[in-house]
Amino acid sequence: MTKTLLALLAALSLCAPPGPEAQAAAKEDKAFARDDAIAAAERFISDQGYTAQPAAVSKDALAPDPLDASKDSDEILKARRGALEPKAFGARFDSDLWFVGFGARVGGRVRGVRMDAKGGGIKMVSQSLQADWLMGNDPKPQAISKDEAKGIAKRFVEAQGAGGLAKEPFKVENHQPDDKDGWDAWWLTFPKAALKKGAEPKPGEYAVVSVHKLNRDPKWVVELIGPPAPAPKAAVKPAAKPAPKAPAKPAPAPTKGGKKAPKK
Repeated sequence: MTKTLLALLAALSLCAPPGPEAQAAAKEDKAFARDDAIAAAERFISDQGYTAQPAAVSKDALAPDPLDASKDSDEILKARRGALEPKAFGARFDSDLWFVGFGARVGGRVRGVRMDAKGGGIKMVSQSLQADWLMGNDPKPQAISKDEAKGIAKRFVEAQGAGGLAKEPFKVENHQPDDKDGWDAWWLTFPKAALKKGAEPKPGEYAVVSVHKLNRDPKWVVELIGPPAPAPKAAVKPAAKPAPKAPAKPAPAPTKGGKKAPKK
């Protein structure tokens, strides 16, 4: 009887549903569905202070944002407060990543939150997301204009804390892909702020930002660095001094009568 009861209890334990911890572990290991990704992204922007509600994380736990214009936590929270709508605009799974878009309350852009297939590595992305792309319509991307690239580059320079650069680019170039930069992009040259306005900057006096024409990503092509140090001059060896001459032997003194003294 006892053996039968123990066997019955063992069988029931195998059939019992997993506990809460096991269920949570199984959920974490499972790929996110669209609703999961949206819920995670909405929770993220709320916790990080982008909605009208106060941030739910401490200042030390603020996730970095490529468009943060300050390194001061109070200034970051002030700029984020109420910047985005609390509800997601749309979501899309692409290249093993979830992208969730949120409408900005000013300017009309759609800011993006990115995470991996299981919700890990969640973070803000710098470029705006296209509404049609988020909804799966996949329109042919349109290249951005020179003025759009200029605005993106200026925000990028400010967010990178490059305080030594001028706020306005010296020139904007249409760059075709090459070995130095494989992007079809706009190149924007920012001179040092201390340079005279309109003066042609020399190497070491400017930085170049590349802005991709299609996905709007900015990056440094040439960072502001000092001019290269001059090559060291070859050391010149001093000319060898001639060996000193031996002193000449004095001539023997003449004897009386004009005859030389005999050798001893």
